[in-house]
Amino acid sequence: MAILNMSTGTSLSKLGNYGAALARRSSARKTNMVVLPAGRKSIQASSSQEASAETVKQGVDKAEKAGENIKNIAASVTEDVSQKSKDMASNVSEATHDATEKAKQTVQNAWDSAKETAQKAKETVLEKVEDAKQSVKTNADKAQRAMKSNN
Repeated sequence: MAILNMSTGTSLSKLGNYGAALARRSSARKTNMVVLPAGRKSIQASSSQEASAETVKQGVDKAEKAGENIKNIAASVTEDVSQKSKDMASNVSEATHDATEKAKQTVQNAWDSAKETAQKAKETVLEKVEDAKQSVKTNADKAQRAMKSNN
């Protein structure tokens, strides 16, 4: 297998299956070939004397650009996932806030209703106490007049 050190100093053989796909031995020509993916086209440079340094440089440049594209795509996907997670958390937070507000309003309504009912009960009891008091007073006056008339 041919070994090509890229500008990062990483040997293609250290890239495992990816390195093996990039550096292959041509069985027909019995020469070492380096195949670098570059979008839809692949640039091939023979390790024989016919290969020019410019062709290899172009292949390395294309590989670097492809690596940058992959890096940019990965960053974009990561940013999208992060934003969707933030949006989802925001939606959950809003829903929780709405539910909390509804619960507070329900408790407030129940408290207001209980206070109103207690006030009505108090007024009713006071009215009945006042009526009973008046009735006792009236009956006491009648009883007193009856006792005076019997004397």
